[in-house]
Amino acid sequence: RESFLDAISMLGASLEVSVGNGVLTMTLTALASHHAKLLSLFETMLLKPTFAQKEIKRIGELIANELHEEEEDAKDRSIDELVNALYPTTDRRYTFSPSALAKESHTISIARLKELHKKTFAKQWIFTMATAPKTAHTALQSLEKLRKRFGKPTPNISTNKQKSIANRKVLLTPIPSKQNI
Repeated sequence: RESFLDAISMLGASLEVSVGNGVLTMTLTALASHHAKLLSLFETMLLKPTFAQKEIKRIGELIANELHEEEEDAKDRSIDELVNALYPTTDRRYTFSPSALAKESHTISIARLKELHKKTFAKQWIFTMATAPKTAHTALQSLEKLRKRFGKPTPNISTNKQKSIANRKVLLTPIPSKQNI
């Protein structure tokens, strides 16, 4: 992990991964002179992932701390509860509570991570690129290589609909460290 991050830093580049609203986003940023090297590192990350037990433990502790902080964020929790009132648990917009996520995070294993990795990259991708035409060709070749490795994407068909809400409801979420919420 450290050598991988060091290699990216030595390029003066960045590789960021985030998940929000059920969407995985990977952002690669580099100077045109270093883009091929960054793409090579990106390919390595996706094609030869290492799921070290030590890293899983470190990430588990990090997630536990983040979920504890999220539990105290009244504004975001209220927005999540509103969305959860509108959509079923099977919808990508539904957000499970921090306590439910913390409980589930203890079940993470290398086998489950490998399965998630495989399923994630078998889905359809949306690719956006801002680069000079000369460097675009290299990026497209890299993506084609990745796409061939992960196979033909499975269609992402969603039949989830908004819940019908017949009556008004008042939903209360206790946040122990806050008053009058």
